[in-house]
Order: sequence, then C-alpha cells, then structure tokens
Amino acid sequence: LGVLQTGAQPQVSLQPNFQQDKFLGRWYTSGLASNSSWFREKKSALSMCVSVVAPTADGGLNLTSTFLRKEQCETRTLLLRPAG
Repeated sequence: LGVLQTGAQPQVSLQPNFQQDKFLGRWYTSGLASNSSWFREKKSALSMCVSVVAPTADGGLNLTSTFLRKEQCETRTLLLRPAG
C-alpha cells in the first residue's frame, strides 16, 4: 500500500488570442533559468536544444526537443493539452 501526496496545482491562465499557427515549427533555445539546486549544480554541463512544436489530432501540441547529453543526441517529447 502506498500513498502519493501532491500539492494543489494553480490554474494556469491561457493567453488571450493565442495564434497557434505562429507557435508551430522549429524553435532554438536561447537561454535557461531556474532557482533549483539541481539546475545550479548542473548548468555548466547543460547545452541548448532545438524543439519542434506540431499539432495533434485532438487539439493538443507535441513538443519534441533534441539536445546533447553525454556526447549523444537525446530526444524528449511532451504532449501539451489545452485546459478545460
């Protein structure tokens, strides 16, 4: 038997007049910021990445990022879904 405790997530407000067609495509990371101890310890080893944003059939977005890790390319994909 296990218990998972999580804090309440605040509702994220949506950007008014969001133009998805202008958000789609290839993006290059130009900077990263965080106040987490993990980030501060690892930031010297981090590199910039390229991300591709593509629409999904259900109205969401796929965010696929490729970056260098241990001298090899690694890819991570996130599924972004609209609130509501």
